[in-house]
Amino acid sequence: MSNQIQTQTRIRAIADDLEKGILSAEIMREYAQRWNLAERTIERYIALAKGVVLTRIKNTDAVIEAVRGAVIAEEAEKQLRSTLELEAKLISILEGDMQTERIVTRHDGVTEVKSRPSRKEMMKVIEILFKTRGLYRAPKDSNDKEKTGGLPEIKVESEADKKLVEQIFKLP
Repeated sequence: MSNQIQTQTRIRAIADDLEKGILSAEIMREYAQRWNLAERTIERYIALAKGVVLTRIKNTDAVIEAVRGAVIAEEAEKQLRSTLELEAKLISILEGDMQTERIVTRHDGVTEVKSRPSRKEMMKVIEILFKTRGLYRAPKDSNDKEKTGGLPEIKVESEADKKLVEQIFKLP
């Protein structure tokens, strides 16, 4: 085996030991006897092996960061997708596209009952929708409830939105 390959092999062996947590003094004692080398040479190998270990750590950290980034991006996409899906479902309820079907069994037969969301259910949908958008603030205390008439404060961007919210609050 050539001298250079032998040196690289020894440095890798020392780097592996350093990664395992073996102390430099122990490495020096063991390899000085095994390879019949001077302590000064082993010290130089240890210094080079520490560079190898640092490079391995940097490479491992880079892989970990890349994987972490991919996982975070995937989770963010799932969260965004589920939030958008939830919002689409809530909007379909508000627009009246959704109706519930219930089977009622009586002694005279089976009846299918279809209904639209009640005012209370629509208010709950608005509350959920506006909370997800960060546009909702419920009254905090009794003074706050008196100011708003017990209704939540809803931030709207236009006069048309304000009229729509007022209409929904006035529904029977």
